[in-house]
Amino acid sequence: MRTGHVVEDPIELFDLMATVLELAEVPARHTHFARSLVPQLQGEVGDLDRAAFAEGGYDLDEPHCFEGRPGVGPLSADDRGIYYPKGLLQQEHPESVCRAVMVRTATHKLVYRKWGQCELYDLETDPRELDNLYGTEAVMLVQRTLEHRLLDWYLRTSDVVPSDANPRGLPLPT
Repeated sequence: MRTGHVVEDPIELFDLMATVLELAEVPARHTHFARSLVPQLQGEVGDLDRAAFAEGGYDLDEPHCFEGRPGVGPLSADDRGIYYPKGLLQQEHPESVCRAVMVRTATHKLVYRKWGQCELYDLETDPRELDNLYGTEAVMLVQRTLEHRLLDWYLRTSDVVPSDANPRGLPLPT
């Protein structure tokens, strides 16, 4: 391992899993999209063109998933609880927890929402993410590029099929 080496490229938390598996010389027994960080630990530069992705939230037609529903769960039990305001916000403003996806590169961050306001930030000039540039002509090429990266990511990572043999015992095609 190389001491003092700093890697500037984006990484994702689940890259730690791939890194630990490689360091332990344990092969993964499932499909994953994490990248081992062992080369960077050994002093190599990372992939500055890499992007990190995240997704979460609920659709507005999934209110049963929102926290703070009256009479359901710990958030509704006590209006003095520390999570009560969060649950109340979800009930009164469900768009605040709407489904969203994020892509972050070394230079930009895009948050795309099905409902509500999308966001795009130039992290080099606005590292605190105070100036939302989404939809402005000045960054339209960057916006379209990041939106395409999101689409490519979804196509690459969705609908992963098992790598094990058919568990139903059906005959294999000949």
